[in-house]
Amino acid sequence: MSQQNSVLPRYKVNILFVGISAVVWAISYYCFSKSSTEDLGFHFAGELLKDIGVVVAGLAIVDWLWAFFSGDPVEKHLDTMEVKVRELLGLLQGAVDGSIQRLESSVDSSVERSINGSTRKLESKIESAIDVVGHARHAGVLRIDSNPRALDAGFPTEAFLRGREYIDLCGMTLHALFANGDFISAIETAVRNGCKIRICVAAPSNSDVVNNCLPSARTAMPGQCQAVIDALKFLKQSLRSSPDLADRISLYVLEQGTMSAFISRIDSRMLVVSYLRSVFTMDSPAMLLEEGGERTIFDSYCKEFEYILAVSSKAA
Repeated sequence: MSQQNSVLPRYKVNILFVGISAVVWAISYYCFSKSSTEDLGFHFAGELLKDIGVVVAGLAIVDWLWAFFSGDPVEKHLDTMEVKVRELLGLLQGAVDGSIQRLESSVDSSVERSINGSTRKLESKIESAIDVVGHARHAGVLRIDSNPRALDAGFPTEAFLRGREYIDLCGMTLHALFANGDFISAIETAVRNGCKIRICVAAPSNSDVVNNCLPSARTAMPGQCQAVIDALKFLKQSLRSSPDLADRISLYVLEQGTMSAFISRIDSRMLVVSYLRSVFTMDSPAMLLEEGGERTIFDSYCKEFEYILAVSSKAA
């Protein structure tokens, strides 16, 4: 609160107070002149007005003295309080700014650590994924999943229709394919497309196969094996009118022992489904493989298939 903003208005007020005092005293003097011993009203009014004039003039005089010597104490106190408030506001602003800067620094540091940590984890996962993919490609693995249907390779019989050179197929009963309804027709189509087909299935009398499957399936297995064998023999017999077609189908029967996996090779690709004793074939882990390179899993299962044929009997 500056002197320039406060003195001039108050100076005018003080002049007004002096003017009012003069008027009040003049009226007081008039009242005194009219007073008498019989009429005390004018005398009392004159005394009252005189006192009021003294009070009003005293206010103006006291205010001038304050302004002349050191200023109004209340005003000075207010000025002091204003300075202190401004100082406190400055300190508070500095504290707030410092807290904001520390918070921003902490947030930036946390975000940077989080980003760096996430980046390192992502890089590690990418490196691991690249490593896994590299090993898989080296081993000839195209896809691998918990069951054949999850490979997006279609039902095995659908792939038979795309065969052009070779189809090698073996399974405990192959009844999952046979029950689908298009197994025999798909084999016939593949034969007419020029495929050489070799199929191996367990003999109905093979007790090793029966004892290594789910108990709930043991009763039906011999009949399922026989139904597939009979259907394939009938297909081969129906093609006798075209010897070239009939000779493209070879049927083998495994009399003893078990198979480690369902194997379905169609030209340069192969579907392998591991045999588990606790679940059915189409719910078991599966791999989609491709031919090419050295020491591929494709080659390993080709050898396994040849071994199964070697220990089996040719039925047709």
